[in-house]
Amino acid sequence: MERRLAAIFMADVVGFSRLMDKDETGTLIAVKELWEEQLGPKVAEHHGRIVKLMGDGALVEFPSVVDAVVCAVAVQRDSADRNAGVLADRRIEMRIGVNLGDVIIEGDGICGDVVNIASRIEQLAQPGGVALSASAYEKAAEKVGVDFEKGGEHELKNIAKPVRIYLWSEERRFAAILIADVVDFSRLMREDEAGTLIAVKGLWKELFEPRVTEHRGRIVKLMDDRALVEFPSVVAAVECAVAAQRDSVERNAGVPAERRIETRIGVNLGDVIVEGDDIHGDGVNVTASFEGLCGPGEVYVSVAVHD
Repeated sequence: MERRLAAIFMADVVGFSRLMDKDETGTLIAVKELWEEQLGPKVAEHHGRIVKLMGDGALVEFPSVVDAVVCAVAVQRDSADRNAGVLADRRIEMRIGVNLGDVIIEGDGICGDVVNIASRIEQLAQPGGVALSASAYEKAAEKVGVDFEKGGEHELKNIAKPVRIYLWSEERRFAAILIADVVDFSRLMREDEAGTLIAVKGLWKELFEPRVTEHRGRIVKLMDDRALVEFPSVVAAVECAVAAQRDSVERNAGVPAERRIETRIGVNLGDVIVEGDDIHGDGVNVTASFEGLCGPGEVYVSVAVHD
């Protein structure tokens, strides 16, 4: 029998039977699109080969375990973006397992314990997450840019020895994001560095923070010239933005135009990735991309917020 060392990537659609019971045609179309439009291109990008596509699963082979793990994380992040705004009970989510070892070659197919283990550990991943065997973890963990947590040892069906696994997943939530940015901060700093830093600190502490608290927001990050804030309510985020800009106008009354501390504010609504107390992802990135489009003292909202 011909063998070769390979990284095996197994993906499986979560709750496939339930989805089929609710909408067989719609589910089959959605899963086919998932394989063709999302998984296929990502596998090709990371030098993999789709060995077999089943109704609710995919078997993929990679010559590099690092490529396999990077692809798995990228696929899950794309899937989360694809599911943004979709009702929870209609989302097409996957679990992915990655294992490394010798596979048995059968024409264009592959088989063996390494494939079976990948299939079993995939079932231990969180929806939207990735599970690695110890062999995959040891070779790839320090090279893929994400952190895996210990998942313990597991007795797997038809596998003689317990298998140690490592798990990755990203917590996401839907949130209203506000980004405030000080206008012409670089120029103000060049003209009066100490005075500008004092004035901006006063802006955040005396004006911005009380308004955020009043509107039940949370300041995620405060930099010299920028604030990132999360709100559970988009209405509260917009009301806070408008109130802060009105307060700023009053605060600048009588201040020479060239010395005014003014802000631009953008508000967006979308999925964010949660890492401890921090948030990032498209919900934040989109806000940052359009916040700079509005004028000093103005508020810019995304279409999602406006709707």
